[in-house]
Amino acid sequence: FTVGRTQEAMDNGELAREAARASGDLFGVASFDAAYTGCPKAVGRAACRQRREDARRILAGSMLPSNTMFARLELGIGEEALAHGEMEAANRAFAKSVAIFDASPRFQPTRTLAGALLARTESALGRHASALARVDEAVSRARSLWSAAAASGLPHSAWMGQTLIAQAVVRKAAGQGDAARSSAEEALPHLRATMGELAPDTREAAALLAAFAAAR
Repeated sequence: FTVGRTQEAMDNGELAREAARASGDLFGVASFDAAYTGCPKAVGRAACRQRREDARRILAGSMLPSNTMFARLELGIGEEALAHGEMEAANRAFAKSVAIFDASPRFQPTRTLAGALLARTESALGRHASALARVDEAVSRARSLWSAAAASGLPHSAWMGQTLIAQAVVRKAAGQGDAARSSAEEALPHLRATMGELAPDTREAAALLAAFAAAR
C-alpha cells in the first residue's frame, strides 16, 4: 500500500488470508484482518467491517485490551475511513489507535505513523493547534528512530518521510507556508529513497512543492 502497489498488496493479502483460513488457523485470520489496512473492492466495506469485528472478538479472547494488535486494528479502520473522506470517523479511529499504543508497556514504531495520521485528520477538521503539536511530536519520534538507523549507515527513513509530509500538510493548512515547504523539501528525499516515486506520500510531497514553486 505505502509504495503505491495497492492492487498487488490486496491480491497477495487475500491469498495469505485464504491460506490461513484453509489451514484452520482462525487466530491467523483474525490477526491478518486486524492489521490489514486495505479493503478490496471485491470484498466490500461491509464485509471488511465484519471481518474486523470478528477479528476483534477472537483476539479479545486471548489478548489484553492494551495489546498493540488492537491499535493496529483501529489504524486500519482509520485508514479506510480516511481513504473515503470520512474525517470524523478516521479521527476517532486514529485517536483510539494512539491511545492503545500509549497504554502498551512496549514502544511500537507504528505509533509514529498513527500520530501523524491523527494530526492530519485534526488539521482537516480545523483543529490546527492540536494538529501542529501532534505532528511535531510525530516528527520528533521519527527523528529518534532514524538517528539509530542513521548510525548504522541508513541515510533515509520512511518514518521521517511520512511524518514530514504530514507536517507539511498540517503546517500549510495552518497558514505556515514557509514552514510547510521546508517540511516537504526534507520529506521528499526520504520518500523517494524508501518508498519510490509512485508512493502516494511521495507524489503528495512532489505536488506540494510544485504548488509552492508555481505560487512564487
